[in-house]
Amino acid sequence: MSTKLGPHVLRSAADLSEYVRAGVAVAKFVGDWGLARDVPEGALVIGRKHQGDYDAQLQKNTGKTPLQAAQQFIQDQLPTYQSNPHIKYWEGHNEPVWSDEEGLGWYAQLEVQRMRLMADLGLKCVIGNFATGSPDLSLWPAFLPALEVARQYQAILGLHEYSCPWMWWMTGSYQLDPNADEGDEGWTTLRYRKIYRQHLIPNGLGNVPLAITECGIDALVNPKPPGCKGGRGNSWAATGLNIMMGRWNTTPIRPSTISGNWSGTTRNCRRMITSLARRSLPGVVSVRPGRILTWPGRTWPRN
Repeated sequence: MSTKLGPHVLRSAADLSEYVRAGVAVAKFVGDWGLARDVPEGALVIGRKHQGDYDAQLQKNTGKTPLQAAQQFIQDQLPTYQSNPHIKYWEGHNEPVWSDEEGLGWYAQLEVQRMRLMADLGLKCVIGNFATGSPDLSLWPAFLPALEVARQYQAILGLHEYSCPWMWWMTGSYQLDPNADEGDEGWTTLRYRKIYRQHLIPNGLGNVPLAITECGIDALVNPKPPGCKGGRGNSWAATGLNIMMGRWNTTPIRPSTISGNWSGTTRNCRRMITSLARRSLPGVVSVRPGRILTWPGRTWPRN
């Protein structure tokens, strides 16, 4: 069974190349971009460079037009793009937060301009890159103009899907309200299905590809089950999940997921990760530095 998973790489770690060679669908590099050279041909390679001195909200609030904001962002990141020609897809701003249609509409036009400017450089974009549970589902029509242009430039929609204390929390019937059931959708994990079914597919955009470029356990995600403290701080593990929507839209996710933050694991963990990259296991598996946690036999989501 081929995997749809891959690593979210913050820094180099022992045996990372072994994991990648075992077979990944997607690999995202936030640092040590040169490691992307080891990714086998056919896998989706995504890069992101942290832009610490400003974000999209600051650009908008200081009066920049979407074109000016895109030009500034690309110009500041251009040396990284040029020194890593093996990475063709690049993310833009990380987890921008928009609370109204006007702001999200401005950001959609920024992404339109970024796609056009990056195409001039021979590069492609992962657009959106929204945080877990955002933006509000009612705001998505404001972002559709960017998704309409995405097909022209072979761009990918990027989303983050974290949950806590389990990845399947807030999917299906795992809700605070014991009478609620989201079926094969969720409010954090599997939220992408709500987005596609409510907004993209009805507007003829269901074939825009998706990459869940971060997912895992994040103690900051709320609400949690009653009595659950959610662990320590922001103890997350992240992966990439590459989904081509035509095949995945109506297919329930099966209980076999890998979450791995490649900042280092034990030798046994690394061997297990390599094995998991080749096959599916009957349980949700979360790989964390130094240990493996499993929940065998769980149905995700429960129907």
